[in-house]
Amino acid sequence: MDQRILIARLTVEHYRHKLAGERDVAKRQIISDLLVEEEAKLAALTKTFASGDLEQLLDMVARHAAELLGGERPGTDRPESEARLASLLDQMPFGFGLTDHTGVWTLANLPMRRYAPEKIPSRDPEAIHRWQTFDTEGCPLDPSHWPNARALRGETVIPGIEFIHNTNDGQQIFVRMAAAPVRYADGHVAGAVCVVQELEKLNV
Repeated sequence: MDQRILIARLTVEHYRHKLAGERDVAKRQIISDLLVEEEAKLAALTKTFASGDLEQLLDMVARHAAELLGGERPGTDRPESEARLASLLDQMPFGFGLTDHTGVWTLANLPMRRYAPEKIPSRDPEAIHRWQTFDTEGCPLDPSHWPNARALRGETVIPGIEFIHNTNDGQQIFVRMAAAPVRYADGHVAGAVCVVQELEKLNV
């Protein structure tokens, strides 16, 4: 095993253990932020996320992202928080984005911008035709039931739903889309965090 992966896994487990035992709110936030960074590094090294890891990552990033959408922590400098989260997103080897309540990206890394340049696919009339997924009966699944749309209604959709994404250069890519809501301190949905992971490619 790559030593970097081993070290990253040990570091992640260390922060998870510390988070589980910490009761101080301010210290929990610091540990949570550090854990997000380390899980992003681990994802970049392994190029994949198990559904349990993805769920934890989405949950922590969603809580961290609430600072940008709702100003939950009064003393936090918004540009600093935005730069910190953008740095985390750029380390991830898959599409990852944060939206506001309308589905427009507030932050999105380069892989996500390739899949969906401006907003979540279910809210983008220019890109919606590039996405295909089906229900259990084999019928096209209505975009209102796609993970990103459901997250904006308050649902967490993990491990996600598989899609066929049609690229600009004539390829079909199998991907899995997952999403989770971002909430204000009062519980109302402020936006969503979304992930698109590539499964395999088909040349058309």
